[in-house]
Amino acid sequence: MAHDTVLALATEYASLLPFDIAVRTQLEGSDASDDVWRRITEPELPWRIKHPSPAARQRALNEYCERTFGFTPLGSINLDLPVAG
Repeated sequence: MAHDTVLALATEYASLLPFDIAVRTQLEGSDASDDVWRRITEPELPWRIKHPSPAARQRALNEYCERTFGFTPLGSINLDLPVAG
């Protein structure tokens, strides 16, 4: 598989895992000796972080949606299901 394909798949399917996952990649315009590790997981998911206010939480959720899906959501619904994790 091409490196870009692996990176896209890893980002798509592993970005929400509760583990720190990084993929070895090259910087653009550099040779093979300039490999770096690129983190594909979020350090903290915005819905798990304690925010100072409901408005700050909503901003963080909106920014995550814009970054991940490319659009601003109309709203969000808070779910708290201890059984489901």
